Amino acid sequence: METTPTLSNEDVEHLYSAHVLEVVPAMLEDGKSYGEANGGTMSFLNRPDARDYIKSIQEDLGANVAIVSGAFAEYLNNGEPPAPFYAWRICVILAKARMRQLELRFLNAWVRHFEGCGVGQRYKMLVQRRIKLSSAIGTN
Repeated sequence: METTPTLSNEDVEHLYSAHVLEVVPAMLEDGKSYGEANGGTMSFLNRPDARDYIKSIQEDLGANVAIVSGAFAEYLNNGEPPAPFYAWRICVILAKARMRQLELRFLNAWVRHFEGCGVGQRYKMLVQRRIKLSSAIGTN
């Protein structure tokens, strides 16, 4: 995320529109949910044990990074922003480990791509966390 160029709003809209045109027919024809038709990194949410799995990886930095990394790669292909929950978990894990510089690097990369992209409170919380941490560390 740090070195990947950001997508323009037009690029995101174009990618997402094309993606929806692929996913919706599978939903209508096969009766699949959006998540089932979409597949990809977040397909684990369709498993019957999804809640248990999410709980089991709550403090697992590697698992959360893998989810964000996969979802970011998909975003670059389909324009759908990653769920911010896993980015938030990365921040919490790094904060608990007192890895503030690494947390700030991650937040800088995340915010660079998703500050105005995602809808919801958690996206805003990640931006606010970046501002607060940046001030605390003394960088911009």
